[in-house]
Amino acid sequence: MGATNKRLALLRELEWVMGNSFTALPGTKWGEFNEFEGDHTPARPAIRFVLASGEVLELHCERPDLEADELLTGTYVFGSSQFHIMQALDRMLDHLEERHGLRL
Repeated sequence: MGATNKRLALLRELEWVMGNSFTALPGTKWGEFNEFEGDHTPARPAIRFVLASGEVLELHCERPDLEADELLTGTYVFGSSQFHIMQALDRMLDHLEERHGLRL
């Protein structure tokens, strides 16, 4: 789908919610009835973007104000693993538009 300003703003906001939902692994603990008993220590991962110039921008707390092509390169890096969070969120919005009538 096309990248409208409303869609880009929503992608930024959804990533902000996701990124701030991570907790530090040492504090993660589940109880007898699968209830979270950890300390909720925040552990927001850095998000990396590849800019049009090829430069890599890594942000920890800031919300990115990037063009659509750059924004969609947003990736969380966990050691040797990568989670392409912005592409995943964009695909989720596509799904909501196509199957559930979301209009952006």
